[in-house]
Amino acid sequence: MTKALNTILVLLISICLYTGYKKNQLPVRNHWPAVTQQEPKQTPTQRNPFNVAVGGQTHIITPLFNYEISGLVVSCHFSKTLAEYRRDELNIMDAGIIWGQNLNPAIYTLMKFHNNGVWLHYKASSHEVYKKFDNDKISNNHLLCTNSVINKKIKALKRGDVITLEGCLATYTLQNGSRGSSTVRTDHGNGACETVWVNQLTLLESGNKYWRLAFTCCLSALFGLILFRIIRFFIVIHRSWKPQ
Repeated sequence: MTKALNTILVLLISICLYTGYKKNQLPVRNHWPAVTQQEPKQTPTQRNPFNVAVGGQTHIITPLFNYEISGLVVSCHFSKTLAEYRRDELNIMDAGIIWGQNLNPAIYTLMKFHNNGVWLHYKASSHEVYKKFDNDKISNNHLLCTNSVINKKIKALKRGDVITLEGCLATYTLQNGSRGSSTVRTDHGNGACETVWVNQLTLLESGNKYWRLAFTCCLSALFGLILFRIIRFFIVIHRSWKPQ
């Protein structure tokens, strides 16, 4: 029985590693919801500045434009440590989103995307791929929200999700200054990120949901097997122990 359990254990570990890798890869597909081919919508706003209190700090939110963006989440990041260090618990997630021609799998699948809590870095596998990539059809979105229902959706974002964000581009105050937002899609580098007060997040399609499910099931089975072996070990020890 021990040999069989060892074989199952190795098999489960291997499957966990494989499904864990696959669930974090961007999905390969040629057809996307129509809205992901559209440019982000930015229109004038009549909304006045307002205050929100988070983590014992009051922020002044100044809306700049109404904003809506749809696309593929290529990277997302939240760092509780960084949020505490900056005393900025309002920025609950950074999400890198691509749309339009960048959704060609011959482009985005040959690129690497990474958020570090401030910047969205991306790198192509070759110069030819990079030339095909449109730098004006990617954005790093600093997501702000205090609504508990929407916050839960934001924190559940994963690479490969296809989403629509609705809200407004905004600036907001921090303890030692403020944070702005880009208001055009053609800028790059410092200051090019969009700071978005989120009114609504719609998950159009969940990326790699079957790989995620397979990973969760396999991980649960692995923990169950480990627990079984621990219990079995102590049962054997108990049965073999004889009082002197």
